[in-house]
Amino acid sequence: MKAMIFSDLITSKNSFAQLLGMTLFVAIFIAAGTSTLVTSTACIAAMVPFMYLFSISAYDEQNGWERFRLTLPISRRQVAYGRYASMMAIVLIALVVSWLAGMAIGFVAENFFAEIAPRGLFLSEWSPLELFAVGVLAEAVIIIAAAVSLPLIMRFGMTKGSRLVPVIMVFAICMGVAFFSSGVDALDLEALISGEFDLMVAVAVILLAALAAYVISACISARLYETREL
Repeated sequence: MKAMIFSDLITSKNSFAQLLGMTLFVAIFIAAGTSTLVTSTACIAAMVPFMYLFSISAYDEQNGWERFRLTLPISRRQVAYGRYASMMAIVLIALVVSWLAGMAIGFVAENFFAEIAPRGLFLSEWSPLELFAVGVLAEAVIIIAAAVSLPLIMRFGMTKGSRLVPVIMVFAICMGVAFFSSGVDALDLEALISGEFDLMVAVAVILLAALAAYVISACISARLYETREL
């Protein structure tokens, strides 16, 4: 599995630098357009791993890496778990980068563009913990998206699997809407929004739920990839 992780990271090394630069550029414009620092932090945290997920899967088909791996002394199960591990490594890197970038954007806006920049971009308006929490929440969304997408990609490949991802995501959204329309009264959302619930506890619960779905997804993908014909 370690070989698979290093293979993914080395393969995406050059494109990752370009992706990160493009994401930072987009995040600055989003921060300026929305007049709030948290949007840029969430943008970087979400865009980098999400685009990595589909780009690394596309490389497999374009360069024939899937068939080449069958000649190596690694099992298909290790390939599947390695892909999930490399994805999680990128998620962690993006989380740290998004937090540092959010801090940097806030510092520059407050100290060099204080006369023209909106106060929502000032670092003093947001605590480091709040910026980190926003990044974690964005990563939780991406982890869930990866948990849905990877089994389809592992079973059908990038081309066919990507066609099914929107269908599954729309179905999940519909299920979520149905849940909230019927069960929202049971949740004390007003207390949550007003801050009576601890921020980090709420973030931790969401993150643990996303990680649980990710682990289950990895087990499913390993079984599907073992039975796939290449």
